[in-house]
Order: sequence, then C-alpha cells, then structure tokens
Amino acid sequence: PDTDLANHIHVVVYTASAVAEASLPEGAALADNFATVSSIAFTDKDLDEQELGGTATWSAPGDTSQVTFYVAYLSDSTAVQRAQAAPAVPVGTDQALIPADTNQSGLTNLKVYTRSALVEQST
Repeated sequence: PDTDLANHIHVVVYTASAVAEASLPEGAALADNFATVSSIAFTDKDLDEQELGGTATWSAPGDTSQVTFYVAYLSDSTAVQRAQAAPAVPVGTDQALIPADTNQSGLTNLKVYTRSALVEQST
C-alpha cells in the first residue's frame, strides 16, 4: 500500500506461462490520491491533570471519494509516538468524541488521519 512512486507514472503487466512471457504488456496510468483534514480543534473538558476528554472537530478534505474513516490520535510533536484517542468515525462525520479520563501519556498534539479501504494516511 505505501509504495514509493518515485518518478513512475504508469504500471504495466505482462502475462506469463511456464514457457514464456508475453512481449506486449497491458498498461495503465497511476493515480496517487491523497486526503488530509484541516482546521483540527479540541477543547479539553476533563479537569484532571494528564487526562483529556471532549470533542475533536476538523474540516474534511476537499475530495473524500477514497476516504472511508477518520482516526484521531494523540501524538508527540513529530507524530512518531502516538496513541489512538477515539474510535474511528466514518466519512461524513467531522468530529470524534475523546472519552473522559483519556490518559495523555505525555503526548501533546492531536492529529486526525484519513483512512481508505486500502490504508491509513501516514503523514
């Protein structure tokens, strides 16, 4: 799923048998889709230190044709360390409830990733 396209813009497929490979492939242009949310907002309603709770909201990407779910994570500033903060919500829902008493675990950022039928956004 997360194959680096480099400078490749087409994919070709050759048919093969135990005896030989076809000399003429079939090809198709590659389409690299991406979808990123914007305007993430969250107000902590949990009054305990190092615990969170409340509703996270965001603006959907302009094109959601490949998006099936959104997933909210607490993360460090680089998003290397992260923990899912709320259950995945279906496309068309631009908010997620982070349950009260969610342990912050030192994670200081909220990220919302898109997920397609194939893979979750990685950046």
